[in-house]
Amino acid sequence: MNKETLVSQVKQNLSFYNLWSDITEIQTTSFTFLQGKPKDPLTVQSTIDSTTDGISSELTKEQEQGQIPYELVYPIRLDSKLSPRDIHQLFKELEDFKGFKIEKIIAGILNDDSTIVYYNIYNGLVKPRRN
Repeated sequence: MNKETLVSQVKQNLSFYNLWSDITEIQTTSFTFLQGKPKDPLTVQSTIDSTTDGISSELTKEQEQGQIPYELVYPIRLDSKLSPRDIHQLFKELEDFKGFKIEKIIAGILNDDSTIVYYNIYNGLVKPRRN
């Protein structure tokens, strides 16, 4: 499957199944990303709380005002390999393109049977949550 078909399938899934809007393609030097606006907020913002040594969740300013921020999706096939170096390069190229620090990218992973799963990839190391 070529890159255009992969991007097209993930874009279709975001648009028709997940009901995202304003989906556009972003082409960096080596990668193609999709940027769009989810129907509902995906998650609350997680921040590291140094006083309790854990992660606290809070709404972002946009979510408090009822605005949903744009999300970035990196389409990839299930049989593709994605190393830590590749992930670093994803963030670096996207930050160079956008001009500001990117905290999270969503990997849109396409399987051979055309199912797509989404995983959050965060920039850097984050302590695991305490239950």
